[in-house]
Amino acid sequence: MGFLAVANAYTMRVCLSVAIVDMVATNTSAESKLLSTFNNSVNEITRCFSWNEETQGIILSSFFWGYVITQVPGGLLAEKIGGKHLIGFGILATSIFTLLSPIAAHLGGAKSLITIRILEGLGENKGDNMDKESHTENLLTRAIDYSSQIGTVVGMALSGNVAQRWGWEAVFYLFGALGIVWYILWLIFCYDDPSQHPFITNSEVLELSEHLEKQGMKS
Repeated sequence: MGFLAVANAYTMRVCLSVAIVDMVATNTSAESKLLSTFNNSVNEITRCFSWNEETQGIILSSFFWGYVITQVPGGLLAEKIGGKHLIGFGILATSIFTLLSPIAAHLGGAKSLITIRILEGLGENKGDNMDKESHTENLLTRAIDYSSQIGTVVGMALSGNVAQRWGWEAVFYLFGALGIVWYILWLIFCYDDPSQHPFITNSEVLELSEHLEKQGMKS
């Protein structure tokens, strides 16, 4: 679940970088020629916005404005309320704002989309505290480290295909919906402490406790 949390967070982070290509109106013959080179039957894409390069740059960078702001508060909250709710709410908030991105863009243009992306950054910083909540060094925790790269690759690859088939709005709906599904599973299967898990046995709790104690002694 930790792997999927970080991977999904990164898909929502990078999907705009691909979707914005289909969002912005461009009428160059070079672009049309390039598209036909890859797919002769490419669907006609409706580009709704006339944003210049400066505006596009602000939109793409706005996510990180919110992300930077919550670096320190995110770490403090992780210590106070525990990883389950902090990470869960972070991914949930990012998923909701991702789902709202097309609506915000259509209704309020660049300013609304920038606001949504800042809010996404605020939420996703909580999701990135996954690494801070890991106390053991094993294959599973190392997999979490690689999930950001995998999420980036998958997010960018899928975004282009989804945008071509169903429109750029579907990119946000897809990854936002996946985030909601992840959050539901997270609530069911993940807990701050193994002893709180309804499906764990006493012997498993004891084994995990001993393992964590050994790891603490090594560190």
